[in-house]
Amino acid sequence: MLNSMLCHKCHRKLLATLLGRTSTTIGTIGSLHRRLSVVFYGSDEFSLETLKVLNHHFKRHTSGDTTALITRLEVVLSSRHNIISRFAQQNQLTSHEFPYELPPKIYDLGVVSSFGYLIPNRAIKACRLGMLNIHGSLLPRWRGAAPVNYAVLHGDPITGITIMRVKPKKFDIGDIVLQMDYKIPHRMTAKQLKAQLAPAGAQLLWKCLLDLENNLNNSKPQPNEGITFAPKFDETYGLINWSTMTATDIDRRFRAFVDFIDICTHWTDGTPVKLYDIVDPQVVSTLQLNRLSSQSKPKPGLVYYHKKRRILCISCADNTWSAFGSVTLKGHKRMSALQFNNGFISRHESELILGHQMQSVL
Repeated sequence: MLNSMLCHKCHRKLLATLLGRTSTTIGTIGSLHRRLSVVFYGSDEFSLETLKVLNHHFKRHTSGDTTALITRLEVVLSSRHNIISRFAQQNQLTSHEFPYELPPKIYDLGVVSSFGYLIPNRAIKACRLGMLNIHGSLLPRWRGAAPVNYAVLHGDPITGITIMRVKPKKFDIGDIVLQMDYKIPHRMTAKQLKAQLAPAGAQLLWKCLLDLENNLNNSKPQPNEGITFAPKFDETYGLINWSTMTATDIDRRFRAFVDFIDICTHWTDGTPVKLYDIVDPQVVSTLQLNRLSSQSKPKPGLVYYHKKRRILCISCADNTWSAFGSVTLKGHKRMSALQFNNGFISRHESELILGHQMQSVL
C-alpha cells in the first residue's frame, strides 16, 4: 500500500534551521523597514500557514509590544467562504473581497500566497515596497497554479520554496528574492508535500521580512533557462491510460492527484472505476505477474487478482504492472480488491481488459 510515512524528522530539522536563521532581532532590519503595514492575499491551506505567522507577529503589536515588526495586517479574500476568510473572522482581522482597490500610502508591503488571481498593477504600486509571493517550487521551474502536483507528477527529486517579487499581467515571473530547496521523500503524495512546504514557506517569508531591505536590493531576475509550467488541472488528469503509461508513470500520477481528483479507469462496459491504495511499483515488480497471469506479454489493461497479496493488478505499458488495494465501481460502495474480485472479476471466464472506453480522451 501507499507508504504514508512522512519525513517528520527531516521536516522538523528544516523548520528548526529556518527558525534559527530568523531569530535576528528587529534592530538588525534596515532603518527604513523597522515597522510594516501588510496586506495579505491568500485562499487555501498552503497560504494559511503564512497568514498564521504574520498574524502571530501582528498580535504582538496589538498586545503592546513596541518591538513588533507587523503593525498593520489586513486580508484580501478570493471568497468569503474559504479557510482564509474563516481565519480572518476568528482573529478579527480586517478583510476585503477581491478585487479590492488598495488605497495609496496605507500599506508598506503586499504578501501573496496561493491566491489564484493576477494582482493589478495599481494594487502592487499602492504598496510602498511592492508585493512578495510565496511559491511552492524553485522558479522558474513550475510556474503556475499547481507546482507541487507537477513536481510529483514528473518525479522531481527536489523542489522548494521561492519568495519572489510580484509583477503584473503574468503569474510567477518576478525577481527571485529568496529560495530554499527541499528533497522530496520517497513516494510522497502532493498533498503531503504541500503540507510540509506550507510552514517552510511561511518561515522563509519571515526570514525575508527580518532583513527586507537587503533582500529586496539583492533580488535577481529569473533565469531564462529551465522554465516549465504547472497549469490548473481537471478531472481528465486522473484518467489512466494503460497502453501509454508505465507503472512508474501511474504511481506518480496517482500520488500527484489522488487527494484532489479521482484516479479512474473503466470497467469492461464503460462504467467508471475509481482506484485507491496504490502499491509501490518496486514491490509489484517482484511479484512475477507475467508468470502468474500466464501472459509473457500481457495486453495493457489486463486484470489479475493476486490472492496472496489481496491486490488488484493491472498490466501497463512497457510490460509493467500497477496494483491497487481497493476500488469503487460507479453505483457501488467502495470495495477491497478481494471484494471486487469476488463480486466482479471471478465471474468472468475470459481475460478482462480495462480502460477501452477511455482511450480516445487521453
